[in-house]
Amino acid sequence: MRRLLSSELSTSQIDALRSLSGFGGADAARSLGQLISGPVEMGAARASLYQRDSLESLFAPEPTGVSVRFRAEGGARVRILVQLTREGASRVADALIGAKAGNATLYRSALAEAANILVSSYLSGISAAVGMTLVPSVPELSVGPLEDSGAAAFGDLGEPLLLVTDFRFPGTPLAGRIFMAPEVEALEALLGTLGAL
Repeated sequence: MRRLLSSELSTSQIDALRSLSGFGGADAARSLGQLISGPVEMGAARASLYQRDSLESLFAPEPTGVSVRFRAEGGARVRILVQLTREGASRVADALIGAKAGNATLYRSALAEAANILVSSYLSGISAAVGMTLVPSVPELSVGPLEDSGAAAFGDLGEPLLLVTDFRFPGTPLAGRIFMAPEVEALEALLGTLGAL
Protein backbone atom coordinates (compact mmCIF):
# COMPACT_ATOMS: atom_id res chain seq x y z
CA MET A 1 0.00 0.00 0.00
CA ARG A 2 1.27 3.46 -0.90
CA ARG A 3 2.50 5.54 2.03
CA LEU A 4 1.17 8.98 2.89
CA LEU A 5 3.76 11.66 2.07
CA SER A 6 4.30 14.85 4.05
CA SER A 7 3.69 16.93 0.92
CA GLU A 8 0.21 15.38 0.58
CA LEU A 9 -1.02 16.29 4.06
CA SER A 10 -4.16 18.39 4.25
CA THR A 11 -4.37 21.59 6.28
CA SER A 12 -6.47 19.82 8.92
CA GLN A 13 -3.94 16.98 9.20
CA ILE A 14 -1.08 19.43 9.64
CA ASP A 15 -3.11 21.30 12.26
CA ALA A 16 -3.70 18.03 14.12
CA LEU A 17 0.05 17.33 14.19
CA ARG A 18 0.79 20.91 15.31
CA SER A 19 -1.66 20.46 18.18
CA LEU A 20 0.02 17.19 19.09
CA SER A 21 3.38 18.95 19.19
CA GLY A 22 1.77 21.52 21.48
CA PHE A 23 1.05 18.81 24.06
CA GLY A 24 4.70 17.85 23.96
CA GLY A 25 5.81 21.45 24.23
CA ALA A 26 3.72 22.05 27.34
CA ASP A 27 5.34 19.12 29.16
CA ALA A 28 8.79 20.12 27.93
CA ALA A 29 8.33 23.67 29.23
CA ARG A 30 7.45 22.41 32.71
CA SER A 31 10.47 20.11 32.90
CA LEU A 32 12.93 22.67 31.55
CA GLY A 33 11.49 25.29 33.91
CA GLN A 34 12.16 23.01 36.87
CA LEU A 35 15.69 22.43 35.60
CA ILE A 36 16.59 26.13 35.32
CA SER A 37 14.39 27.22 38.27
CA GLY A 38 12.50 29.71 36.16
CA PRO A 39 9.64 30.05 33.69
CA VAL A 40 9.93 28.72 30.15
CA GLU A 41 7.58 29.89 27.41
CA MET A 42 6.87 27.62 24.46
CA GLY A 43 5.60 29.15 21.25
CA ALA A 44 2.89 27.57 19.11
CA ALA A 45 4.25 24.81 16.90
CA ARG A 46 4.58 25.67 13.23
CA ALA A 47 4.95 23.30 10.30
CA SER A 48 7.50 23.37 7.49
CA LEU A 49 8.65 20.87 4.89
CA TYR A 50 12.33 20.00 5.25
CA GLN A 51 14.31 21.28 2.29
CA ARG A 52 18.09 21.14 2.34
CA ASP A 53 18.56 24.45 0.55
CA SER A 54 16.34 26.42 2.95
CA LEU A 55 17.66 25.12 6.26
CA GLU A 56 19.56 28.27 7.18
CA SER A 57 16.33 30.25 7.47
CA LEU A 58 14.91 27.63 9.84
CA PHE A 59 17.78 28.16 12.27
CA ALA A 60 17.89 31.97 12.05
CA PRO A 61 19.17 34.15 13.60
CA GLU A 62 22.02 31.83 14.69
CA PRO A 63 22.99 29.44 11.87
CA THR A 64 25.89 28.07 13.94
CA GLY A 65 25.68 26.74 17.48
CA VAL A 66 24.71 23.86 19.72
CA SER A 67 22.32 21.14 18.56
CA VAL A 68 21.35 17.77 19.96
CA ARG A 69 19.89 14.97 17.81
CA PHE A 70 17.58 12.14 18.88
CA ARG A 71 15.67 9.29 17.33
CA ALA A 72 12.58 8.05 19.12
CA GLU A 73 11.04 4.63 18.73
CA GLY A 74 8.04 2.78 20.10
CA GLY A 75 4.55 3.26 18.73
CA ALA A 76 5.94 5.60 16.07
CA ARG A 77 9.39 6.54 14.85
CA VAL A 78 10.25 10.23 14.96
CA ARG A 79 13.41 12.30 14.65
CA ILE A 80 14.10 15.26 16.91
CA LEU A 81 16.68 18.03 16.81
CA VAL A 82 17.07 20.52 19.66
CA GLN A 83 18.73 23.84 18.81
CA LEU A 84 20.12 25.96 21.66
CA THR A 85 21.01 29.59 21.03
CA ARG A 86 24.09 31.08 22.69
CA GLU A 87 21.94 32.73 25.36
CA GLY A 88 19.86 29.60 25.86
CA ALA A 89 22.89 27.32 26.16
CA SER A 90 24.57 29.71 28.60
CA ARG A 91 21.47 29.91 30.81
CA VAL A 92 21.03 26.14 30.89
CA ALA A 93 24.71 25.47 31.61
CA ASP A 94 24.78 28.09 34.38
CA ALA A 95 21.73 26.50 36.01
CA LEU A 96 23.22 22.99 35.88
CA ILE A 97 26.93 23.46 36.56
CA GLY A 98 27.38 27.12 37.51
CA ALA A 99 31.01 28.21 37.69
CA LYS A 100 32.11 24.95 36.07
CA ALA A 101 30.53 26.05 32.76
CA GLY A 102 34.02 26.99 31.60
CA ASN A 103 34.94 23.30 31.49
CA ALA A 104 34.17 22.29 27.89
CA THR A 105 33.49 18.63 28.71
CA LEU A 106 31.12 19.45 31.57
CA TYR A 107 29.47 22.15 29.46
CA ARG A 108 28.69 19.76 26.62
CA SER A 109 27.54 17.08 29.03
CA ALA A 110 25.20 19.50 30.81
CA LEU A 111 23.63 20.66 27.53
CA ALA A 112 23.16 17.08 26.32
CA GLU A 113 21.49 16.15 29.60
CA ALA A 114 19.23 19.20 29.50
CA ALA A 115 18.21 18.36 25.92
CA ASN A 116 17.57 14.77 26.99
CA ILE A 117 15.23 15.94 29.76
CA LEU A 118 13.51 18.37 27.39
CA VAL A 119 12.96 15.73 24.69
CA SER A 120 11.89 13.02 27.13
CA SER A 121 9.19 15.33 28.47
CA TYR A 122 8.20 16.44 24.97
CA LEU A 123 7.75 12.82 23.91
CA SER A 124 5.90 12.03 27.14
CA GLY A 125 3.35 14.73 26.34
CA ILE A 126 2.85 13.35 22.85
CA SER A 127 2.69 9.78 24.15
CA ALA A 128 -0.04 10.67 26.62
CA ALA A 129 -2.08 12.37 23.89
CA VAL A 130 -1.94 9.46 21.44
CA GLY A 131 -1.73 6.52 23.86
CA MET A 132 1.56 5.11 22.60
CA THR A 133 5.05 4.87 24.04
CA LEU A 134 7.84 6.94 22.47
CA VAL A 135 11.35 6.39 23.80
CA PRO A 136 14.27 8.69 22.87
CA SER A 137 17.71 7.47 21.88
CA VAL A 138 20.96 8.58 23.52
CA PRO A 139 21.54 12.28 22.67
CA GLU A 140 24.10 13.22 20.00
CA LEU A 141 25.43 16.73 20.61
CA SER A 142 27.10 18.81 17.90
CA VAL A 143 28.63 22.28 17.87
CA GLY A 144 28.92 23.92 14.46
CA PRO A 145 26.76 24.74 11.42
CA LEU A 146 23.15 23.85 12.20
CA GLU A 147 22.52 23.07 8.54
CA ASP A 148 24.83 20.08 8.95
CA SER A 149 22.98 18.93 12.07
CA GLY A 150 19.65 19.29 10.29
CA ALA A 151 20.91 17.22 7.38
CA ALA A 152 22.23 14.55 9.75
CA ALA A 153 18.91 14.42 11.61
CA PHE A 154 16.45 14.56 8.72
CA GLY A 155 18.33 14.38 5.41
CA ASP A 156 17.63 10.70 4.73
CA LEU A 157 13.85 11.18 5.09
CA GLY A 158 13.32 13.00 1.80
CA GLU A 159 11.12 16.01 2.54
CA PRO A 160 9.61 15.24 5.95
CA LEU A 161 7.22 17.53 7.77
CA LEU A 162 9.06 19.48 10.48
CA LEU A 163 7.08 20.58 13.52
CA VAL A 164 9.03 23.51 14.96
CA THR A 165 8.54 24.89 18.47
CA ASP A 166 10.47 27.92 19.75
CA PHE A 167 11.11 28.34 23.45
CA ARG A 168 12.29 31.33 25.42
CA PHE A 169 13.29 32.39 28.92
CA PRO A 170 12.53 35.77 30.55
CA GLY A 171 14.78 38.37 28.94
CA THR A 172 15.82 35.90 26.23
CA PRO A 173 13.90 36.39 22.96
CA LEU A 174 14.91 32.93 21.74
CA ALA A 175 16.52 30.25 23.91
CA GLY A 176 16.14 27.40 21.45
CA ARG A 177 13.90 25.29 19.26
CA ILE A 178 12.58 21.76 19.09
CA PHE A 179 12.29 20.27 15.59
CA MET A 180 10.31 17.04 15.30
CA ALA A 181 9.85 15.02 12.10
CA PRO A 182 7.74 11.84 12.00
CA GLU A 183 9.13 9.16 9.72
CA VAL A 184 6.82 8.18 6.83
CA GLU A 185 5.00 5.31 8.57
CA ALA A 186 4.77 7.38 11.77
CA LEU A 187 2.65 10.00 10.01
CA GLU A 188 -0.10 7.44 9.47
CA ALA A 189 0.25 6.00 12.99
CA LEU A 190 -0.02 9.40 14.65
CA LEU A 191 -2.78 10.71 12.41
CA GLY A 192 -4.69 7.47 12.89
CA THR A 193 -4.72 7.86 16.68
CA LEU A 194 -5.88 11.45 16.22
CA GLY A 195 -8.74 10.41 13.92
CA ALA A 196 -7.25 12.55 11.16
CA LEU A 197 -6.50 9.99 8.45
